[in-house]
Amino acid sequence: MSQTVASADESPGDGIELSVLVPMHDEQDNVAPLYELLSAALAPMQSRYQLLFIDDGSSDGTAVALDRIEGHDPNLLVVRHTERRGKAAALESALVHAHGTWVLIMDGDLQYDPRDIPLLLEALRGGADVVSGCRDERSDPWVRRSASRVYNTLVNVLAGTRFRDHFSGIKGFRAEALDSMPMGAGMRRFPLVVAAHCRLEVREVPVTHRDRGAGSSSYNFLALVALALRDLASLVPFLVRSKRPARRPSS
Repeated sequence: MSQTVASADESPGDGIELSVLVPMHDEQDNVAPLYELLSAALAPMQSRYQLLFIDDGSSDGTAVALDRIEGHDPNLLVVRHTERRGKAAALESALVHAHGTWVLIMDGDLQYDPRDIPLLLEALRGGADVVSGCRDERSDPWVRRSASRVYNTLVNVLAGTRFRDHFSGIKGFRAEALDSMPMGAGMRRFPLVVAAHCRLEVREVPVTHRDRGAGSSSYNFLALVALALRDLASLVPFLVRSKRPARRPSS
């Protein structure tokens, strides 16, 4: 049976402004540099924050790399799955321990720059309920970029939205708004659609996108096709049930 384990002592969350959730699977070489970049970006904010790293059943040295950094930073909590359960389940496990007024989700592959976090926070402080980092200059193979454009267009047509980048790996949420969003039945992959149909304020901000730091993507072409089909199997019933018109993104 799969188990979830949260390590390190967890203190009450009073006064925490920002929770940063980083799901990881087989990212052993990215753990330390990402932790250093996140710490460097968050420390100057002079506000309370917490980092939640989730090891989703990694089979490489990710657990060992996390062992090396936990216990040295009171802002860090490590959540571990004993077997792989997927990104959505990893985020669900971390959200139980997230106490911030704002919640930021960020991929652990070093393709996103933690120095962009203040841009997302600025949008949240400015009234956005949900903010997504938009990869206007995406550092991926052209086949993947082209497929992403087609898929984003398809989702926009189906959902009645006009977002540029539904599947960015860095997003921020006002915690109360996130709690109000119906994200079950596979809809965690579509937070912008859910937020728009809930009449929440959604914004996109441009962020840096880089080559992968180390390791390799969990998805090859066939896996991406299968993921897209599973996505649509969740999205279409949600749209059928949803009676409220989608909101267009704020600039």
